[in-house]
Amino acid sequence: PDLPPTHKYIAQYCWLYNIFKANVIVHLGKHGSLEWLPGKGVGLSHNCFPFILCPPIPNIYPFIVNDPGEGSQAKRRTHAIIIDHLTPPLSHAGSFNDLLIIENLIAILGLFLMLLIAIFDYL
Repeated sequence: PDLPPTHKYIAQYCWLYNIFKANVIVHLGKHGSLEWLPGKGVGLSHNCFPFILCPPIPNIYPFIVNDPGEGSQAKRRTHAIIIDHLTPPLSHAGSFNDLLIIENLIAILGLFLMLLIAIFDYL
């Protein structure tokens, strides 16, 4: 991006460090926007917005392991401390009530269509 951050955005980081006196910043979510602000990709200078805005306090960044590129961007451009974690385990929740009836009807229809195709192939 080529546009500088808004005044509100800049004020947020200035307030965190200078007024609130935060000892640490924790960025949660898929990714933040601080590491994507205008400036060089590596070797930031005093003219790069991530360098200007990110205060000299720990920047903790819990990040999902399945997208390492964005985590490394935060580490390079905002001195982030990356805490990797795996994708949470998923399981089939199953349907209920009317949705279960519809799911079963679709499954029966699928079996019926497969049977019809098999009969027509046999003929």
